[in-house]
Amino acid sequence: MAQDWFIELLKGTGRLLLHPVFYYSIFLAAVLGISRVKRERKNFTVRAKDAYFELRQLFPLGLLVGLIISIITIAAGIAIPFGAIVLIATATLLLSLLTKVRLLTPAYTIGVAFFA
Repeated sequence: MAQDWFIELLKGTGRLLLHPVFYYSIFLAAVLGISRVKRERKNFTVRAKDAYFELRQLFPLGLLVGLIISIITIAAGIAIPFGAIVLIATATLLLSLLTKVRLLTPAYTIGVAFFA
């Protein structure tokens, strides 16, 4: 039984690394961090945080929240269809092209995917 859980955990980790939105979010956090630093230096002649601040916020908090939501989803027995995941990923990619971070909230990405 424990071996099956471990194998499924490894499969899930592998699927995370195959998902293109994972790598795109790293790229987007880096681009947003650099643009934020440039904007701060232009407006205030000093930067408040370094350019890697967004990346440091993305990983620990994002992975923790994702893990908690995954545990709740598994415990509730909710299955998300693959088509819904593709639509949510597409909505995330399209909304991120606008470089407005507030549009990347689940309310917008899942809402756009729901109505699509």
